[in-house]
Amino acid sequence: MIQKSEIKAAHNLLVLWDCSDLVISDLLDLSLEDKKKFFSHKYESIQFTEDQVELFRLIHKIHRLLKKKFIIGPEIYGMMQKKHEFFDNLTPLSWLIKNKAQPQLFLDKLDNCPR
Repeated sequence: MIQKSEIKAAHNLLVLWDCSDLVISDLLDLSLEDKKKFFSHKYESIQFTEDQVELFRLIHKIHRLLKKKFIIGPEIYGMMQKKHEFFDNLTPLSWLIKNKAQPQLFLDKLDNCPR
């Protein structure tokens, strides 16, 4: 079960995570440790602590879910140029961020995803 603190942390990071310069598919094949390094480098002013390891696990889980749902190939990259990423229910991630939608809308789907 995803904890409320994880949801809040993930939501805060997703708001910071500007879809105009990052596509989720760019990170799909990175390891959990590489994701941590990427985010730490990208947001140098944010001090990530060991307490936030669960946040990166959650992000990793989101990526694994996306990887299962989509075939990433050259034809897909063309469609992704507008940098809209879709979850199971086809809700654009950029819409969720722009409208500050409740993260539970898409995190609910992760409860049954293996950790």
